[in-house]
Amino acid sequence: MGPFSKFLRALKRDQRGVSALEFALIAPVMILFYFGLAEATQVMMAERKTIRAASAVGDLLAQSTTLTPSNIDDVFELAEVLMTPYPTTGTTMKICVVSITSNASNVKTVAWSRAKNGATCPAKNAPVANADVPADLIAANQTLIMSRVTYEYTGPTNQIIKTNPTFVKTFYLRPRRSHSVACSAC
Repeated sequence: MGPFSKFLRALKRDQRGVSALEFALIAPVMILFYFGLAEATQVMMAERKTIRAASAVGDLLAQSTTLTPSNIDDVFELAEVLMTPYPTTGTTMKICVVSITSNASNVKTVAWSRAKNGATCPAKNAPVANADVPADLIAANQTLIMSRVTYEYTGPTNQIIKTNPTFVKTFYLRPRRSHSVACSAC
């Protein structure tokens, strides 16, 4: 038993390979952490781009005095460009633009609306609930442009995480160059 016990004592004192074993245990966790942070960063960037797209759509339309459906479609295309490099095909990105008017009695109605990619927009002349517009945002005899962008993020982790984060960003802007923004055929 002498040579075998000598071998066991030598093996106990041997420190070679400890670093490789530690690396083998820690590496998978660190790699998973790295890719998780990279994906979280992509999700945050997609949300920021959604905010920028909703803001730009509302801002550009609020600067107009008269619009046509093709003008609004051009602004919708700009929103898709702002979302680059994230995909905007199909129903991934939905856009809704609404002009809300308030009469002398402060009853809010939809003057016109336009949607893209199956976005849900209220119909023309439909009443607008007070819950849809923040309190004190629109007074009697005023108009307001509401732009809403809904974006469903899809990323490489969809194989692991089955639900996609969906961002809904809404902006309310007052017309800048006139009392209201008119849209023929909207």
